[in-house]
Amino acid sequence: NPNEKAIHIERFEYELAVNGQSLGRGFQPYDVKIESFEDREVVSRFDLNLLRMPGVVKSVLGEKQVDAHVEGLFHLKGQSPLPFASDARIDLAKR
Repeated sequence: NPNEKAIHIERFEYELAVNGQSLGRGFQPYDVKIESFEDREVVSRFDLNLLRMPGVVKSVLGEKQVDAHVEGLFHLKGQSPLPFASDARIDLAKR
């Protein structure tokens, strides 16, 4: 939370892509409070899209690194949904 005030997230939803291909959608149906300037780690439910999985696996075979992109919405009490997105490069050689 890069804000000066704490935020109270009622729920959130997101889509995860690997190397530009959607892997599936996730969500967290429970409240999460994040204090100002705090990072929080949460566990969420993730629905893997089995029809898209072979293409995603094929795109990472033999790769040492993959690009991951997550994009979604935080649902805050009494406010419009707040979009979020993040990118990461994942080193598969360390896995």
